[in-house]
Amino acid sequence: MTQLPDLTDPGLYDHWADDVVRFCDTDQAGHVNNVAIAAYVETGRLMFDREVIGGIAQALEGEVFRAILANLTVNYLAESFWPGKVRIGSRLIKVGNSSLTTAHGVFRDTNCIASSTCVMVNRADGRSAPIGPQMRERLAVLLP
Repeated sequence: MTQLPDLTDPGLYDHWADDVVRFCDTDQAGHVNNVAIAAYVETGRLMFDREVIGGIAQALEGEVFRAILANLTVNYLAESFWPGKVRIGSRLIKVGNSSLTTAHGVFRDTNCIASSTCVMVNRADGRSAPIGPQMRERLAVLLP
């Protein structure tokens, strides 16, 4: 992949999901912990998959995208504390032969507290499978 766009820029994202900072998301120092940050990214990724990728797949006959997470990278950028809310921005940044790469930013107010990239592989019969031509065409429209 070439250089990533600025994942801390909220203007990059075209899909948003919200999550709540729970007390159980904190560590002994009161910081939101790394597992909770990954869970916020998961919320954004799954809502993007469901609402965007799933919407495309429903419109196509015979082509599906059954994703399995192959890679998750998280960059922890700032402290966050309970209580509060976070917004997770998501967007598609790459379409491969059998995979999609999404970018995510976790924002507390206007501050980006974490950024992430996720690679999801299309699977069929327990193996990776090429993304169909109609799905590829529709996904290309979502790229920056």
